[in-house]
Amino acid sequence: MKNIGLIYWSGTGNTESMAMHLKEKLEECDVNLYFSEISEMDEDTFFGNEFLIMGSPACGTEQINEDYFEPLMEDSGDKFEGKNVFLFGTYGWGGGEYMETWIEDLKGHGANLEFEAVVVEGEPSDETFEELAAKAEQIANFEDCG
Repeated sequence: MKNIGLIYWSGTGNTESMAMHLKEKLEECDVNLYFSEISEMDEDTFFGNEFLIMGSPACGTEQINEDYFEPLMEDSGDKFEGKNVFLFGTYGWGGGEYMETWIEDLKGHGANLEFEAVVVEGEPSDETFEELAAKAEQIANFEDCG
């Protein structure tokens, strides 16, 4: 059974709805899933998984959540070394550039990003949820995951 950690932060509920959909689909794939809103996560448990999934909306001027995700990246960046990571999130007016910055930051920490991030403007659509369901299945069946 694959061990997958999924954490997220949501301001408006859009990223949370994506996280909940991923959770539901991953559970259907029979994986061992650690799921938490980032403010309540156990860092050791999260990083103890072979595959890490993180979701954050764009905040401020196109950046990941500054209260939880930025400190996690700064304080625990070395824990991403060699980890398989998938990212998802939403943005409003800024165009979603924050995701590219986040991806480059994770690559700089040695993370493997085998799957393209899912990032959408505003509220996720049915098409977004279909894409997330496909990503969940791909992640659950990813050979390097366990």
